[in-house]
Amino acid sequence: MKIVLNRVFILLCFVVAAGLISVVACSSNNNQVNPVGTGGSGATAQGGAGGSQVEAGIGGTSGIAGSSGSAGQSDSGLDGTAGTTGSWPKGAGYGHVDSITHLINGAGSLVNLTHRSGQKTMDYTPSGNDPLDAGDGAGAPNTVPTIKSDQVKSEIWMPIIPYFSSPDLVDTYPPLVVIAKPNEVPVVLQPFTVAEAETEFSLTSPYVGKTVWSPHTVMVNGQKLAALTGLDMSLVHCSVGGGPVRHFLTSNGADKIFELFEDGTRQTLVSGLIAPSQMLCHPDGYLLVTTLPIWGCAYPEESVFGCENTGLKTPAKILKVTLDGTISEFATLPFDLKYPANQIPLSNWLRTTTDLMPQGWRYPMALKPDNSIVVGDQAGLAIMHVSGDGQTVEKVADMPALTSSAILAPNGFIYVISNMLMQEDGKTILTPPSIQVLDNDQWTTLQEIDGYQPFTDYLTSYMVGAPCAAQDGGLCLEPIGVLECIDFDDQNNLCIASSVKGSLDCFHLSFLEVADN
Repeated sequence: MKIVLNRVFILLCFVVAAGLISVVACSSNNNQVNPVGTGGSGATAQGGAGGSQVEAGIGGTSGIAGSSGSAGQSDSGLDGTAGTTGSWPKGAGYGHVDSITHLINGAGSLVNLTHRSGQKTMDYTPSGNDPLDAGDGAGAPNTVPTIKSDQVKSEIWMPIIPYFSSPDLVDTYPPLVVIAKPNEVPVVLQPFTVAEAETEFSLTSPYVGKTVWSPHTVMVNGQKLAALTGLDMSLVHCSVGGGPVRHFLTSNGADKIFELFEDGTRQTLVSGLIAPSQMLCHPDGYLLVTTLPIWGCAYPEESVFGCENTGLKTPAKILKVTLDGTISEFATLPFDLKYPANQIPLSNWLRTTTDLMPQGWRYPMALKPDNSIVVGDQAGLAIMHVSGDGQTVEKVADMPALTSSAILAPNGFIYVISNMLMQEDGKTILTPPSIQVLDNDQWTTLQEIDGYQPFTDYLTSYMVGAPCAAQDGGLCLEPIGVLECIDFDDQNNLCIASSVKGSLDCFHLSFLEVADN
């Protein structure tokens, strides 16, 4: 179903960027990889790394999004050097925040942030399509976030999570995809009917009643609805063979990857996945998908609690998914749990009775210029590097606790959102979430993010202990399931979509050091 709204505000989970359009997944903009340039001079002003002027500058560093600038030299246009006025200049440090723009507020729970500029051109020839499985059900209430139209600088795609009515959980409002263009009426796609959404995203459970997603009340455009704690989505855009851009969606509640079409229909690319987390487009013509670690679940006759955790069953993995619909294992991440196992909130992954999934975890990815991969490992609190062939996996840095979102920006720095620390009472925030940057193997706080204190009742759903110096006795609490998302645009902005506050804020960076030329 395709719906045109009669208003010119909208949006959510996205970031503005020059050129084409948007991606939505919270391995952030790293889920989009860039069109391969031809090397040489690149584009001017905001360009970087070869390609046409429209594409240049969105992806100077091969899919990690774009180091901009006028010089695009070496590596077939994939590694442009810093520009003159530029976007994300290399050799100019990691920057500092000089201004903040508040784009969205009061939008419930935003779990995705990205834009459709700089998608990777895949070297792939389609061999056929799966049967179309379209959803054309009734529309939902107004769950489309609002934004000032003059803040939209390029085409934006945003997945909007499904909601329940609150507090009765009787009505289900299906997920949507919103497409926004500068100063144009937004388009809303509804690829799933209510019944299809409840099935495809495991919104209802035959085992535990309505849902295992721990609903919590949020205000969405002034409406009281129930968001589903821990439910995540990943949407990426891939330019296939230099042809039309294709859009792929998955969720940790789904066992499929769906291809979405701009007329509001969908089809299934693959099925049979277990707890997929985040996706990215690979330039060699396939998708890479992280999957969450899975614990086993048994039902001994003498148990009065039903399912009992039998321990780790499957570690987190990276899967290779071809556009012909085949799935293979690309890499396995070592499992080195840094938290007590009994503090991880596990719930039945709703497509089986024998698998337990960690709620509120996310494994973000980024593609490097050499096509190797950087992965954020929540279990091991580590930044992992995976070789381009998937054969070598090694830790390259520690990661701030329970980081749910990380990007490798075009300037070569890794930026993440760190979790908050709270007092033992679970009510007072001692240290708010912050943007942190990895510089010479050291994490530096770039900007603390405020506004979370009014939402502490929601945050107390799941807590784990964490050592800290701010509290007497050296113990704090960290909330689990804070699926904040970080992404960047081509104008030196780091943008944060908040699953807690329902907000989208962009932090503009200035780079004072002299860039390499």
